[in-house]
Amino acid sequence: MNKSFFKSFLVFAFIFGITPSVFSQKTLNNGDKWIPTDFNPKTTVLLVEAWSGIQEEKGIAKQEDYMDKMYPYKYEVVYLETIQKREGKYANTKIYKWSLVSSSNVTALTKSTGASTNTGVLTSVDRDFHFYDRENDKNYPATNRSQGPFKQSFQVVINTIAKRFPE
Repeated sequence: MNKSFFKSFLVFAFIFGITPSVFSQKTLNNGDKWIPTDFNPKTTVLLVEAWSGIQEEKGIAKQEDYMDKMYPYKYEVVYLETIQKREGKYANTKIYKWSLVSSSNVTALTKSTGASTNTGVLTSVDRDFHFYDRENDKNYPATNRSQGPFKQSFQVVINTIAKRFPE
């Protein structure tokens, strides 16, 4: 691959990395493929997988702020372990039937410069989301429209769900 491709890719990644407001308004047009037909946010509490990793508390606070702003229904941000275990108050899979969980897609682009041994690897980790039916232990398809890092993908998915179920 040539240098101009990598420069273009880096510029693109930089622009979209520093303009998160673009994602706060974007929606996906394929909700019918990944939002379960029997999901009704008016009759259930959506469990949302919590951000984990670097600056975890700050990430979870941002998730909750975004949910408060964009999702008018009941939800709780919890760790994946809580979603999977079904214990305590979360044992009631009638109330806490649906969860929104994430998955990672790792992409590595390699670059070689002519006959030299200088190579480079550009790795990108994209996040995607899918519904999990806790009552029937069923994973639904992911959006397959990952928008990059966790925050951007999360915002686009929540926007899509909120648009599909207006208050």
